[in-house]
Amino acid sequence: MKIAELKQQVYVLAQVDTTQALKRKFKEFNSLDLRKTASWMQVLHFLQARTQTAKVDELQSEVAAAERRWKQEDEKAAALNERLNEGLIELQDMQQDEQSLQHDSQALLDEAEAYLKTLTHRAERKRKASLN
Repeated sequence: MKIAELKQQVYVLAQVDTTQALKRKFKEFNSLDLRKTASWMQVLHFLQARTQTAKVDELQSEVAAAERRWKQEDEKAAALNERLNEGLIELQDMQQDEQSLQHDSQALLDEAEAYLKTLTHRAERKRKASLN
């Protein structure tokens, strides 16, 4: 690879336009003789490795953020599930109460019917007795 091509790749990776800007931005390159292709290759490999490390760091950061969001959503889901279970228990209690009230209501109706029959029979007997 020609030195001009190396320079262009390095400039793009380093986001600079000149060798002086490169050396200002990266003090570790000050000791290199940038008249030589080998030095430019060294700079290119360094910047490529740095870019890869930055990408890995970025991905790790994204993964960590996604894990945090997932944990938050999981906690929300667990809380909602708990509320749902509490609601189901309350609903079951209400259904049992309703059944108990229906049973009690039916028992009262049956008792009232029996009492009404008794009163009707007594009234009928009194009426018959008064006719005799």
